[in-house]
Amino acid sequence: MPDSVDGRRRLAPEQRKRLLLEHAVDVFAKRGIGRGSHTDIAALGGVSVATAFNYFKTREDLVTEVLNEVATTLTTLIQNTLSEYDDADAGIRACCHNLLELAEEKPAYIQVWLEWTASVREETLTSHMELDKRLTELLAEQVSTAIEQGKIRNDLNANVSAFWLLGRVRDITKQRFFPSPCIDRSLNELLDDSLNQLLPAA
Repeated sequence: MPDSVDGRRRLAPEQRKRLLLEHAVDVFAKRGIGRGSHTDIAALGGVSVATAFNYFKTREDLVTEVLNEVATTLTTLIQNTLSEYDDADAGIRACCHNLLELAEEKPAYIQVWLEWTASVREETLTSHMELDKRLTELLAEQVSTAIEQGKIRNDLNANVSAFWLLGRVRDITKQRFFPSPCIDRSLNELLDDSLNQLLPAA
C-alpha cells in the first residue's frame, strides 16, 4: 500500500501525521474512545497499519494524541473568541455560540468531547478533569470581568457560573446529535435562553 494519505502523492511527515490525526478523531467519534484502532485509522487514511503505528506507537499514545487534539481545539477556540471582545459578557456569549457552531463544522470533535466528559474510565478521567478545569477557568475569568464591567449581576459566583455555563453548552450541543422531541426551539434560541438565565443583566 502506498505510504501516502491521499493516495496520489507523498506527504511530509508532519502533514501525514496531521491528516492521520484528523482521521483518528473521526474514527473515535464513530467507534468510541475505547474502540477506535490503528487499523480503523489506516483504512480511513489509505495507509498501511504499520504507517499508523509509525506515528502513534501504542494505543495509549493514540488516545492521548486524539484527546490532546480535541482539547487544543476547544481551548484555542475559547481563547481566540474571548480575545476579540472588550465586552466580557458578549465574549462569553460568543464563546458558547462558537462551541455550538463547532458541532456543525467539526462534529467529530464535539462527539469525542461529549463521550470524554461522560466517561469515568481511569485512563481518560484525569485528562478530562484537566480540560474541564482549564475551560472553566477561562470562562470564570470572563464572568468576573463582566461583573466588574457592570454587565451582569454582582452577586454571582464566577466559578460556579462558569461551571454551569460549560455544562449547559455541553447539554445543548448534545441536542445536535440526539435531538429531544420535547424541544421545539432552535439550539441557538435554547442557548440564548440559558445564557440569559445564567448571566442575568445587572
